[in-house]
Amino acid sequence: MALFGLFNKKKKESLDKGLEKTKESVFKKLSRAIVGKSKVDDEVLDNLEEVLISSDVGVDTTLRIIERIEERVQRDKYVGTDELNRVLKEEIVDLLKENNSTDYDALSLPEGHGPYVIMVVGVNGVGKTTTIGKLAHKFKDAGKSVVLGAADTFRAAAVDQLVIWAERVGVPIVKQGMGADPASVAFDTLSKAKAENADVVLIDTAGIRRKSKVNEQIEKYSVLRAYMAVDRADVCVIMIDATEGFTEQDSKVAGYAHEQGKASVIAINKWDAVEKDGKTMQEFTKKLEVDFSFMSYAPFVFISALTGQRVDKLFEQIKYTYSQNIRRISTGTLNDMLGYATARVQPPSDKGKRLKLYYMTQASAKPPTFVIFCNDKELFHYSYQRYIENQIRESFGLDGTPIKIIARERGE
Repeated sequence: MALFGLFNKKKKESLDKGLEKTKESVFKKLSRAIVGKSKVDDEVLDNLEEVLISSDVGVDTTLRIIERIEERVQRDKYVGTDELNRVLKEEIVDLLKENNSTDYDALSLPEGHGPYVIMVVGVNGVGKTTTIGKLAHKFKDAGKSVVLGAADTFRAAAVDQLVIWAERVGVPIVKQGMGADPASVAFDTLSKAKAENADVVLIDTAGIRRKSKVNEQIEKYSVLRAYMAVDRADVCVIMIDATEGFTEQDSKVAGYAHEQGKASVIAINKWDAVEKDGKTMQEFTKKLEVDFSFMSYAPFVFISALTGQRVDKLFEQIKYTYSQNIRRISTGTLNDMLGYATARVQPPSDKGKRLKLYYMTQASAKPPTFVIFCNDKELFHYSYQRYIENQIRESFGLDGTPIKIIARERGE
């Protein structure tokens, strides 16, 4: 079976276009890596590993490919470098065959809650609408009923594009006229989803205007519309344009999602359009970690909505972060953790009086909110609260969701 026999013609053409630069880069780098070599040895495999990772193949996939080629070399006793391209293609085809079926069990939604509301926010042109279309397709293929909401009422083209996606995927869409209140569209979408007992609501929010293209008043209005969308969300997908990087508008909306206790995923779109070497993703991630230091719990997913690259991973991450946002932890388990944490690092003291943490319990979810009873709230400094939060995350995960800690004195 040919490599692209796994895809229909239309999907193949889209994938070809999106991966053209990557394909050329991989084989050019591979040719340079094996020049002067006559057989596949450890040095060639090390070079191949570096080529694949620097070409954005992914660490896990790269290691699987290297492992398969090592097995081939051991089995066939001798594999020349002139055969490496053919062997590499064969192993990639086998990997694609293994992964051609979708694991829909991983796409199940938390029970007892519906519909599941996902808001996608970001500056205009970042790829929100296309990403929503791809996610709608994934959810529908997983057997979920989906309703789309066209809340970007500022641009007629955005509504038209989402209508096309709704028709293509075969799901209903709620829309209103140009200039309509985006919050009203979101409300109507949620009402329709509840009436039809839908599983998932995907809302395309009014795009935040790029700062260089707008005056202060328009920027303020566009950010306000994004805030209203966040209020209704179970999960916020904050989209960053990989070719533009982090913007002030991104910071405002992400900060608001954090303050509202929303589960959040940061999706870096248009990753296929970025020139890469072996350190590109690592360096980009480090910069984002600084930019999003106020919500260090939020995971990053590098995607291409155009080619579909890693949309599956975004899909899974959305579900996982929400499950953490609604998670509840038993009081007994929490107090075991608290005892360990206070024994490991002694609570602070002031003027001879030491902070005592008696016990803790989880008061609510969305986000996980913990009440800790102590002898003196004034002694429970921010730095020690951060330490306790870090211990909670180390013990229970809670990736993708903020955590709230409330200090109370006995008798309050």
